[in-house]
Amino acid sequence: MLPGTMRSVVVNYLEKNCTKKRGVDYDVVYNPEFLRQNSALDDFFKPDRVIIGEDHNEFSKLFVELYQPLTKNIITTSFEAAELIKYASNCFLSLKISFFNEIGLICKHLGIDDKVVSTGVSLDKRIGKYGTEFGRPFDGMCLPKDTQALASFIKQNRIEPDLLEIVLNINKKIEDLTSTRQLVSGARESHS
Repeated sequence: MLPGTMRSVVVNYLEKNCTKKRGVDYDVVYNPEFLRQNSALDDFFKPDRVIIGEDHNEFSKLFVELYQPLTKNIITTSFEAAELIKYASNCFLSLKISFFNEIGLICKHLGIDDKVVSTGVSLDKRIGKYGTEFGRPFDGMCLPKDTQALASFIKQNRIEPDLLEIVLNINKKIEDLTSTRQLVSGARESHS
């Protein structure tokens, strides 16, 4: 959910349509998930962090107790900060993948082995291996959707999302390059 959605849509709807009183009979927290498609259970039971967005302090204590056996990295914050943490995390991963795809394009142009470059850079503990392989666009359920959504949200708020637009453009280049490679590969196989 984009920043402001919990408060202006979800909480607003509940307060207008529930017969129970919020803060007395029920409360609302936002607990974004950080699950990858192929490792959702592992990601849930071994989270890097847990984010809990709220606007009252008491209810989140139940969530903190629930998640403490899984991780000590629990952040309790506002709805808006929790919403932005989710989008910022996914957009950073999109940026990282696009950055290394651009480095891979530079390597190809200069005749440098992109795998050696990405391996050399990924060994820096601050960077890591994830997303450093050339030729793979960012995909899945969240990265493309969240990067596009945050870029649109930023535009609606009259801020230029220059970097996110570049990330989306690089990803499109890699998608086009990948599908061209698949077409050429498929044509070669059909002539064999």
